[in-house]
Amino acid sequence: LLSAAETGWLGLITLVSLFGWAILRSVLFGFGNRRDPRGDVVLGCGIAIFVMALHGYYEWVFVMYQTQYVFAISMGIIAGTIRQVEREKAYRNAMRSRDAVAAQSSASGGRMPVSAKIG
Repeated sequence: LLSAAETGWLGLITLVSLFGWAILRSVLFGFGNRRDPRGDVVLGCGIAIFVMALHGYYEWVFVMYQTQYVFAISMGIIAGTIRQVEREKAYRNAMRSRDAVAAQSSASGGRMPVSAKIG
C-alpha cells in the first residue's frame, strides 16, 4: 500500500501488473522448457520476484534500491532468455523450411522458386 500512497492507484496497478507479467511468463517458460537449463534459470528468477512481491506485501521492501536492482536484473534475465530461445526456435524453423524447399527443388529438377531463395 505504500506504493499506492507514493504513485497513486494507477502506479499500484502498474506495479502489480509488472510483477504479474514477470511471474507468469517465467512460470510458463520454466515449465515449458524443463529440459533446457535456461528454463530453470528463468523459473528461479520468477520465483525470486514472487517472493520479493510477497514480502513487499508485508513490508515496504520494494522502496529500497537494492530490491529494485534485484528486480531489474531478474526482469532482464527473464525477458532476454525468453527472447533468445524464441529467436533460436524461429531460426531452426526457417532452416527447416529452407531445407524442405531445397529438397523439393532437387526433386523437381534443380529449379528453385524465387521466393525460396533465403539469404
